[in-house]
Amino acid sequence: MGELIFMGIVAVVALIMFIMTYSFPTSIIDKSGGAALFPRIVMLLLLFFMILRVVEIIRKKELHKKFAFIEIFEGSRLVYILSTLAYMISIRYMGYIITTAAYLIFTIIYFYKKETGEDFKKIRLVLTILINAALVTGVYFIFSDVLNILLPEGIIRR
Repeated sequence: MGELIFMGIVAVVALIMFIMTYSFPTSIIDKSGGAALFPRIVMLLLLFFMILRVVEIIRKKELHKKFAFIEIFEGSRLVYILSTLAYMISIRYMGYIITTAAYLIFTIIYFYKKETGEDFKKIRLVLTILINAALVTGVYFIFSDVLNILLPEGIIRR
């Protein structure tokens, strides 16, 4: 029952966000849906899969199954939630490249150690940093130069 309540709350938030997309500015020339198209698709997919899950819960009679909401905020899940929250707050000030690279490197190192129980070897750490830096920089330039979508620059200015 707790899962249904949680999904109901998420559904209400998704519907509100879907309605908010109608206030996004669109060009008279642009008939593709503009900036609101992608968020609408995401919200509709979210609602669709939530409906599927509700049907599955009712069909399998999982209504009295324990929904462990508090367990989401314990251990490595809490570390992930807090690091993602820190990422979302700091991206505006530090910029996409620095914040994303630091976030990815931290989460990779943390979860690798958590999963395997061993520390990163020096060569693996260097490779992780280099690959992350290349991928983050590549994604930044694809978005900014190819797709003309501005990502937060933060302290790095072009």
